[in-house]
Amino acid sequence: MLLTNLKEACGESWHVHYNILCLYPDTNVNYLVSELLLKSLESDPYYYYVVFRLYELSKISSITNEQQDGFLKILNAFKDSDLSLVTSVTKRWFTVLNHCFSTENLNKLAVFLIKFASFKNIPDEFFEQQKFVTLVSKALLQRPEPSVILHFPVACIPKRIRKEIIDELVEQYFKVPSNDKLYCIKHLLKGMSLHSNLETKFEVLKKLVQDVNGMTFHEHDEDMKKESKELVEGIVSLIFAAHFKQIKDKESFRYISNVVELLLTSLSLDKFDMTCELEIVTIILKECTTDSFAAIQKLRETFISYCLIALNNYRDDKVTRSSMLQSLVSCAIASEATFEQITTGISSFDAMSLKDATMSSTLTKLIAKIMPVSRKYAIYFLGLLLINLSLGEEDALIALCCYFERQSMDVAAQDDIIAEFLGFLNQAGSVNSARALTIACALLNSSRKGTNPKLISKLIWSISTLNAKANSGIVSSILRITREVLSTKPYLFDQYGLENTIYLVSNIVKNVRAESDNNVSESIYVASTQVLSSILLYHRFQLTTRHHILMDIMTFLLQDLCTVGSQAHSVQAASAYLRLLHNMCEPMKRVEDRLEKHSTTTTTTTTAAAAASSSSSSSSKLSIPTSSHSLTPLSNEYKKYLRRHVPILLTNYVNFQLKFNFDKAVNDTISSGIYSIFDVLSQSQLHALNAALDFGGRAFFKSLYNDYKEYGKWKG
Repeated sequence: MLLTNLKEACGESWHVHYNILCLYPDTNVNYLVSELLLKSLESDPYYYYVVFRLYELSKISSITNEQQDGFLKILNAFKDSDLSLVTSVTKRWFTVLNHCFSTENLNKLAVFLIKFASFKNIPDEFFEQQKFVTLVSKALLQRPEPSVILHFPVACIPKRIRKEIIDELVEQYFKVPSNDKLYCIKHLLKGMSLHSNLETKFEVLKKLVQDVNGMTFHEHDEDMKKESKELVEGIVSLIFAAHFKQIKDKESFRYISNVVELLLTSLSLDKFDMTCELEIVTIILKECTTDSFAAIQKLRETFISYCLIALNNYRDDKVTRSSMLQSLVSCAIASEATFEQITTGISSFDAMSLKDATMSSTLTKLIAKIMPVSRKYAIYFLGLLLINLSLGEEDALIALCCYFERQSMDVAAQDDIIAEFLGFLNQAGSVNSARALTIACALLNSSRKGTNPKLISKLIWSISTLNAKANSGIVSSILRITREVLSTKPYLFDQYGLENTIYLVSNIVKNVRAESDNNVSESIYVASTQVLSSILLYHRFQLTTRHHILMDIMTFLLQDLCTVGSQAHSVQAASAYLRLLHNMCEPMKRVEDRLEKHSTTTTTTTTAAAAASSSSSSSSKLSIPTSSHSLTPLSNEYKKYLRRHVPILLTNYVNFQLKFNFDKAVNDTISSGIYSIFDVLSQSQLHALNAALDFGGRAFFKSLYNDYKEYGKWKG
């Protein structure tokens, strides 16, 4: 309906006026400007929304001081009963307020918002209002509210104001410590002002670290103390990272030099209770990963000597020794000098220390980090790991992967290391399987292009023979690393390597049946299917004549869904098997591309030989199409090879269903994957399969086939 007389229709309902202005911005509103706005100020917030909307539509050129004061009074009156009015300032009218309100009124509004508004979900456009945002920043000096600071972009706070806010927060923290203040300081330091007392006066920073370490908490507040220490470590790290980034600046260079000199003096006193200084040294050396700065190099050498002396002086104090080793892991860098210094210092460790799992694992991480890259050192490290050091933590595996990753830059040396490792396993007889598996996984993960595929194949075989005694954590790491290498480094696997990988997964699936923890067995089952899917997705061209090997493990996995522990009722395990079935029976486009690339390469390299040996090639093994212009899609060619073997899988499904009866949820989940097997098989194969079944099997197969025709044949 066209409103011919808007004034009569709306009367003095400001809410209605506002809605009309929003819905019909081109409406004639002269009556609002000439008559209604001449009235005395209203207590209805929609009166001011109408004013703001009129300014937004350029119907009025300004907002009077009286209207500004009136809106501020409305805010103060409604602050407790209607928070939506406060929210309207931060989410709707901030642009109008920024342009029309006076500096004095904007300042009042900024103070009000800091007290009552939530800055958590403020739109980014709010922070583009420079005048308004600057005044909010200044208001934070008087009331540094954590709920505002933590959601305020650091870049929007001018450096001078940021510096003053940090100083104020630090002073408040020294009086009344709280983690909220530490969070705010850490947030503001991300902007790198390098002007606050905390950033320029080392004694202030040192006092902050000391105060956190000296705090006394009740037993139930231990988590709070841990959180405080982590926050302070983050603050110290940000400060030194900023100074190192600006090391060419005179002030930053002077600051770093003075701090290092003070710390060197402290370390030379040979006192072993300097918790504050040690924490700061550790953070500094962690932030500066090179010794290009002479003072830092000297500090690193002095700190390493200090830690080694402490390790020898506190032989009976496991906590102190563990802490010193962790500090060395954090600060040491790989070099000949550092390696010699540390290995000489820890050579006096007794056998009891090496038998301690935590100590031994930390030593492993330390040696892996500092050891120089060379064939000699790598082989020495292998012997040390296999004989003396114990491995059980995921961190230790990560450390080994990092070391062998550095070592693998020299491919020839990497081949020698793998060969030495395999030779040691053959000669040693009985060996700690956990250690050997961890090393084997690290070597597999770090291998690069150019590594001998035969060695990779033997490495995978060694993993498959050792995994029987492995715990679930190591088995999960084996499957994760194998899956990653299959997808990211497919060039490492030849035909035998893939066969050994399938054998490895088969062993793991068989061994996991004895696992008592259902959650663990389910996760290993899912990971096993993911490894097999990676083989199908990235190496399908090498399975052309090897599908019979795959069917064995597929049958084991299918049987587990109806007979073994949690898998018999696990929809997650069934979903993983379903994805595996689809990957096997329905090649994806990217796989076809890889196959076509492989076949094209094969054609290019064998054209001349093919002409000479065409008479004998008919009796050789099956080959994939050699023309990218073939009228028959590659996926159909591979289905032709696959259909020779999948009948056995379908037969086993029928037998398992009759003998064990799948859980309904599991069966419903895998049914579409079973239907995809029907898509692969020809009619003659289906007749032959039906004839091979007994009476009960044929009845069930007929029902299954009818379901396929009704539900599974038509897709999309």
